[in-house]
Amino acid sequence: MVPVDVPIPHVEVTVGPTTNTVMLVVFGTICGAIVLAGVWELLWRRTHLLLCCAVGGLLCNVIEPTWDQIGHLWWYLGQPTIWTAYPGAAHPTHYPLWCFIAYILYSGFDAFVFYLVFTRGRSPRTFWLAVGQQWAFACVFEITLINSGIFEYYGEQPGRLFGFPVYWAFTNSGEILAAAIMVAAIARFGDRGALLAVPVVPAAFAGWILWAGWPVFGALNFDVGMPVKWVALLGC
Repeated sequence: MVPVDVPIPHVEVTVGPTTNTVMLVVFGTICGAIVLAGVWELLWRRTHLLLCCAVGGLLCNVIEPTWDQIGHLWWYLGQPTIWTAYPGAAHPTHYPLWCFIAYILYSGFDAFVFYLVFTRGRSPRTFWLAVGQQWAFACVFEITLINSGIFEYYGEQPGRLFGFPVYWAFTNSGEILAAAIMVAAIARFGDRGALLAVPVVPAAFAGWILWAGWPVFGALNFDVGMPVKWVALLGC
């Protein structure tokens, strides 16, 4: 039997208390402001889409550990965790509290923004500007956190840019699909259709990643070399 090189994360790296505090304060403040804005919209504009998108964003956290496992993302130890997923795996996902909070912004608020782009921007140029800004934000956001010692993508990953496998910027675009569905739902059911954002945001998040990322995820989890992984990258 040919031995397989099993990818191993840097389990010895830990996150310090100062970094943990900064992460919780930053994302707690930003996401708290989003929730307050959603409450304001509900009370004064009688629309609850932003709040429903925020709840849907939180539900994305149930799915995220699966992508962490098959995409070989390792959260460094020492961070306050909200749960441990896949405890029987060689490298369980110790899911950090700040990331749980951040999904209010990262998927929930992004879906709301793309809904506004679809309903108010209308032009293709506005749409592609929004997409480009999202991809740029994803790259800057993840590169910053990777190089700040928060997490890593371990093993042989194709398309790295300062430690960040850039295919993740494309696979993490389910908010576009969620927003498109919400446009149709609200056009059909009125403001009641906004309630569908609760299941639609996490469903679109999961579906888009699987649809866009399956070539690389497959290559990462089979005993294949880097040339195959680079070919798989082209399929994202």
